[in-house]
Amino acid sequence: MIILDACVLISFADPSHVHHQRAKRVLSVGEDLAVSVLTGAEIMVEPAKTQRQDQWLDLFAAFEVSLLPLAGEDMADLARLRRQVGVKLPDTVVLQMVRKHGAALATFDERLSTVAAQLGITVVSGTNSD
Repeated sequence: MIILDACVLISFADPSHVHHQRAKRVLSVGEDLAVSVLTGAEIMVEPAKTQRQDQWLDLFAAFEVSLLPLAGEDMADLARLRRQVGVKLPDTVVLQMVRKHGAALATFDERLSTVAAQLGITVVSGTNSD
């Protein structure tokens, strides 16, 4: 399983985005893909302004992206992890989901990639070296 950071789907949805081709490679790896519900909500903030959330739901369905819920028992782990790594809460949620599900992480965010590598998490970035 690969947990997607918001930047991967945002890059894929915009053909003019600098990371669009990388996002296409990540989404075509043939593994199960997932995002947390928080990441999904984060992705849909901008489309919500123009009532385009359905386009994102269609994208999730087209790539069979699973939505992973946050549970009450995640709360303490999220707090500890955020304190440990010092990234923003949405990025902490991504890292927590990766750890919880024994998954790899897909991101183009260099800081998040660095933190993930320090935690021993496999990072998929859509480069030819992945």
